[in-house]
Amino acid sequence: INTAEHFGLSREMGMIAPGRYADILILRDLVEFKINSVFAKGQLAAQDGKTLIDPPKFTYPDWATNSFHLAHPLSEKDFVIKAPNKDYVTANVIGVIENQAPTKHLKMQVPVYQNEIQPDLVQDIIKISVVERHKGTGRVQTGLVHGFGFKTACAVASTVAHDSHHMIVAGTNDSDMALAVNQLAKIRGGQIVVKEGKVIGQVALP
Repeated sequence: INTAEHFGLSREMGMIAPGRYADILILRDLVEFKINSVFAKGQLAAQDGKTLIDPPKFTYPDWATNSFHLAHPLSEKDFVIKAPNKDYVTANVIGVIENQAPTKHLKMQVPVYQNEIQPDLVQDIIKISVVERHKGTGRVQTGLVHGFGFKTACAVASTVAHDSHHMIVAGTNDSDMALAVNQLAKIRGGQIVVKEGKVIGQVALP
């Protein structure tokens, strides 16, 4: 009821009472949460693990399911971070705090090779990029992040990225990051994992 009241929905939901949606679970066991029946707006929707009603059908407009627009397929060069010709430089690094939204602002020594900043798995420093994917501008912003704990060549990418839902890709090398981005574009958004040059898992969310 507290959540329903907060969002101004307590006249429709938030309690089992006259005039509210009868969204009710009937449980066999409250401790192990074994569900016997599910009522949705008063209608028996599922019982003993079986769905009894058809889900509502809805046709999504083309603009909603084709919202992935890259200016061009990405390559390794799109994720390069230029640096002075030194062995190491001091860089700003995003410090991930596990299971929390806030991050730390870190300054760390990172290796440089041929005027390009390199990920450093020993220090747990990898690249992270935001790829603009709504208007096809081709913009890619790349920084460094600490705290993912990656130990091998890999990348993860997602278009579930609050609040603008551009694509975010994090990886230990530019080639896996490019592969993740381009494959995610093919499936029109979602989440993907690349390891050592191969896609090992993906969820399409067009």
